Amino acid sequence: MQSQMKYVILWITVCIALCNTRASAEHLVLDADTQINLPSGFDAELLYDVPASQGSWVAMAFDPKGRLIVSDQDDKGVFRLTLTETEGAGVRVEPLEGFPYLPINWGRRRVGGALGFLYAFDSLYMSSMKGFYRIRDTDGDDTFDEFTLLKQLGVGYEHSAHSIIKTEDGQGLYLVTGNHTALPSGIPSLQPPVWETDSLLQEMPDAMGHAVGIQAPAGWICRISPDGKDWVMVASGFRNAVDIAINREGELFTYDSDLEFDVGTPWYRPTRVNHVTSASEFGWRPGSAKWPEYFADSKGAVINIGPGSPTGISFGYHSNFPAPYQDKLFICDWTFGSIYLIDMEEDGSSYVGTKTEFLNGQPLNISAMRFGPDGHMYFLVGGRNTDSRLYRIKYVGPVQQKPGKKLIANQGLRDLRHSLEVFHGNPHAGNQAITRAWPHLSHPDRNIRYAARLAIENQPVSLWQERVLREEDQRALIHASIALCRHGDPSLSHRILKKLNQIPFDLLAAEDQLALLR
Repeated sequence: MQSQMKYVILWITVCIALCNTRASAEHLVLDADTQINLPSGFDAELLYDVPASQGSWVAMAFDPKGRLIVSDQDDKGVFRLTLTETEGAGVRVEPLEGFPYLPINWGRRRVGGALGFLYAFDSLYMSSMKGFYRIRDTDGDDTFDEFTLLKQLGVGYEHSAHSIIKTEDGQGLYLVTGNHTALPSGIPSLQPPVWETDSLLQEMPDAMGHAVGIQAPAGWICRISPDGKDWVMVASGFRNAVDIAINREGELFTYDSDLEFDVGTPWYRPTRVNHVTSASEFGWRPGSAKWPEYFADSKGAVINIGPGSPTGISFGYHSNFPAPYQDKLFICDWTFGSIYLIDMEEDGSSYVGTKTEFLNGQPLNISAMRFGPDGHMYFLVGGRNTDSRLYRIKYVGPVQQKPGKKLIANQGLRDLRHSLEVFHGNPHAGNQAITRAWPHLSHPDRNIRYAARLAIENQPVSLWQERVLREEDQRALIHASIALCRHGDPSLSHRILKKLNQIPFDLLAAEDQLALLR
């Protein structure tokens, strides 16, 4: 009876979420050819209906000639698609040989296909469940002939390494992974390596066994040099973020997943768009131990979306869509067959967002999405052996000359945050970093406080622990004490508690009360 009730509650919750989603989509019109609902002025085209012999596609990237490189999730291989602007003219598909394939058995499936691609630095980069690869055509005959394993990765099934993008400065790569792929040994981190469960109550593992035993840091993003030799972890604490994107101002974002089994529990975290700042920790932990977003040593969300399965994301400035779409983040949901628009506004040195629906279909399990060099949107449906298709979305409405907005009013705050982030991962800055960062522990902006604390935490604790215990500013004391609790000797606990107990709790703002309780 309890099991049946659990699924009834889950079904009701999903139905409510669907109703709320569809209620915001009344502005969409039906495209008769594809049965996709999308805004007036846009046209949807089915470019290719993938035969079962070519698998179920989940990864895509454009090469310098505007061709698509795609991969089956299981054992059907990698393909190159030559596209045409002419509607109905067909797509030329050719299999690509030699790609690394290290499969594992997963139930009745044999899984081992690519999960992410990026063409950059005269190379095709590929992620899979077992490795990160650089693939090249060394003799110019338009055939890949060099396949180099840059880093072996642990098997994470569908929570493995995912998408790859170029960094904001164009000089490196970002790779995002799910929480089942451990950070490879020897990789340095912008976060000090003091990861713990850090939960006051004893952890309750997931009753269905999901992620039991996995410890932090999990669900990470690394910056990688083009040759694959230099890696550094820049963020962690995601459950299963599949894709990442950078806005016009050079800020990094992702769309993280929920755990559907947790719906209805106090520790449920919905799918959410996260602003990924330097050394950010988003607090994924197994079972009930995952951190709520109000934890002061964690990072919050730009917007909480709700139940779903995040896949591809991209900012509209990569497209030729009209200006109102250029500034928005497009995020894809595999479960509900939708692409949402996230409209962001500045909030201190970060952002807050609102959601509208861009398109939906039934079924439309979107597995990957990218804007092409022609400015059109391309997306795949597929995954888990479902029928796979390739679609193109074009803007065909009247030309609009309105310029796009730029989120630059708060650039000074972001510049301040960046000036503190240069000390992340640099334990040799010492007193310079501490002196520079300390005044900002009491800054009104959460993300600046976070950047300041991490700048201090990256320095030897012997240089700053006594300063914590001398601090008189209440907010600075609270956040400095969080830092000291993460690094200091347990013998300091009595002194820390004595100091914190002098703070008048009832006179604090709500966010400071929460930080003091933390």
